[in-house]
Amino acid sequence: MVSGIKRVLSESAQDAQEHLQQLQVRTQDLTTQALIETDQPECDLGREYIVDYTITLPDFFEVRINNLNGAISIDTLNDEVSINNLNGTVTLTDIAGSTAVNLLNGNIVAGILFLPLNGAIDLKILNGNIDLEIPTSTSADFFAKVTSGNISVSNLVLLNEVTTATTVSGTLDSGQGVIRLETEVIGDIDVQGI
Repeated sequence: MVSGIKRVLSESAQDAQEHLQQLQVRTQDLTTQALIETDQPECDLGREYIVDYTITLPDFFEVRINNLNGAISIDTLNDEVSINNLNGTVTLTDIAGSTAVNLLNGNIVAGILFLPLNGAIDLKILNGNIDLEIPTSTSADFFAKVTSGNISVSNLVLLNEVTTATTVSGTLDSGQGVIRLETEVIGDIDVQGI
């Protein structure tokens, strides 16, 4: 099920109402995927065009999201998640599967319930913070890197730990998966075992 709320923010309610029809939502139900696209005017003349989507699907679906600007929130999913977003906060809650997020500006807040054997958590951001919660029983090769920021790892046993001013690496349990975290310009990385 897909629902959306279209809004135009403008100097006046009348102007916003007049330009609401310029904000178009297109959906396409394909055999193996649903495609949802938002079309808006290239020249906004000071207006802000917004569509807030709520997408409800079975928890075993693989999710791939490509977005330009805006917050993304995914809750309770038991399959792979892949997100590309330019600007905005990405929040993942109760994810049981491999997870990849590429973000330009914003923050990544991820709660991973389970990393499958040979699974991967790959979180990259240009400017912003990464907050990751994983079970203390997670098995993965671990690597975190900042350019300008701090790395904090708490309530996890990191075997063969190697720490420098900008990196932390080691092995969680027997290292059957992979966790790669990176802030490329400015940002902190905080990893907690739960």
